[in-house]
Amino acid sequence: MASEEPRKKRSKRWLTAGFIAFNVIVVLITAHMEYSSSNGAENFFSLQINWIYFLFAAVSMAAAILAEIRKYALMMTDLHGKPQWHTAYEVMILGRYYDNITPSGIGGQAFQVVYLRRAGLTAGEATALPVAAFLNMQVSFVALAAFLFILNGGVTQHALLLVMAYVGLFLYLLLPLAIVLFTVAPVFSEKIIRWAILKVGAKIRWIKDPQALYERVLNALNGYRDALRLIYRNKSLSWKLAGLSVLYQLGTCSVPFFVIRMFGGSISWIDAITITMYVMASVAIIPTPGNAGAAEGSFYLVFSRLAPGKIFWAMLVWRLFVYYLYLFWGMGIYIRKHIQNRILARSIAKGEATAPPLGQEDPARSPDPDAQGKTDSESAGNIPSSSP
Repeated sequence: MASEEPRKKRSKRWLTAGFIAFNVIVVLITAHMEYSSSNGAENFFSLQINWIYFLFAAVSMAAAILAEIRKYALMMTDLHGKPQWHTAYEVMILGRYYDNITPSGIGGQAFQVVYLRRAGLTAGEATALPVAAFLNMQVSFVALAAFLFILNGGVTQHALLLVMAYVGLFLYLLLPLAIVLFTVAPVFSEKIIRWAILKVGAKIRWIKDPQALYERVLNALNGYRDALRLIYRNKSLSWKLAGLSVLYQLGTCSVPFFVIRMFGGSISWIDAITITMYVMASVAIIPTPGNAGAAEGSFYLVFSRLAPGKIFWAMLVWRLFVYYLYLFWGMGIYIRKHIQNRILARSIAKGEATAPPLGQEDPARSPDPDAQGKTDSESAGNIPSSSP
């Protein structure tokens, strides 16, 4: 038994080291995918840059992040009577971090469910918050995009972009509509799902077990429905969450406008955010971490107002704000937590501190496959990304 303990410690060290190495590799691979070709890029130090617009971009992104943190804090206040700001901050940043390192952004909500369970929320509450945040973000994105496309749709005539954007909007709205239909007409919805999976899906060879898939889909929709009922029973809260989601979208989509102005380009704010919404909708289905590669190719339309030698740097600054910021921020949180946990472990070993009670450990510690119970794994299920 004594020899088993050092082995577990070594295993945990290797797990932590591997997790950090994985993060670094993801950053390097993504950076290589995006910036391996910088043909014609001017020397950065020879560029004339208006740094006041860099500050505006930073403020715009900060407003978006604060709006999203506030959204989680409001939901926690509704459930427990207090906002839990630190938990809201970490669950938001680390959720975006996992969205950006996993293909198609499928990791963020699963992590958030586990994190919130460790933070003391019940399984239902821990599932409800990420689901409500995700659906709220999807609907707000579609509503804002539809409004801008109607108001300023003539800003681009790129046929392929328009088609992909409309398909993307439909996919964004598909799950919220399915949940609403499942809530309003559960019997009819279940018949459609049964027909689609057990009848049509059974004939498709790549669906190995149609019955298991059918049960998973029903369980997921039931979970989403229950989560919405838990969060949206407060009508005032619903409107606040919607407003914060719109603020997040506006803050994030305003960054390209400030970056273009930063490098001396000329574009109106309404044109910049409209094109940005078109591009974000069109690349949402690209299954690379953070939409790497496709995002840069599509966002060329946004930054094409700049001289060719400045486009590379504009894309780099834009990705720094909307993508790399979350990667480095998330890694920083994990490194800080790892150091704190090492110090605590040494203090416990010396008898200077006591271990936290079971269930009150650091909720943001590095993932440990043996530390997550069955309830967390089931709750984390197949929750899609919340990052349009």
